[in-house]
Amino acid sequence: MITAFDILGVNIDATNDEIKKAYLQKVKIYSPEQAPDEFKKIRSAFDLINTETKRIKYQLFNTDMPNIFAFVEDSLSAGKLQATNEKLLTKVLLETHG
Repeated sequence: MITAFDILGVNIDATNDEIKKAYLQKVKIYSPEQAPDEFKKIRSAFDLINTETKRIKYQLFNTDMPNIFAFVEDSLSAGKLQATNEKLLTKVLLETHG
């Protein structure tokens, strides 16, 4: 399955700035006038993951079988889930399943 991260050519732990930079580079290559279908895919991918909150929601809920426990375990084992991210994850989960 091709993900929004694949479309933009970034890692799942990319920063907002890295994602924006990748998006702008892709748009230079696939402009809306010259490649409208490819541009739509790129724009949609960017819209899905352009903020940390959106990336967490995407990783949790835009898969064939969301597995919250695996996501949290992977993040903790990789040292990616810091205290601020734990708060953000809790906020995302509460917003989604409030």
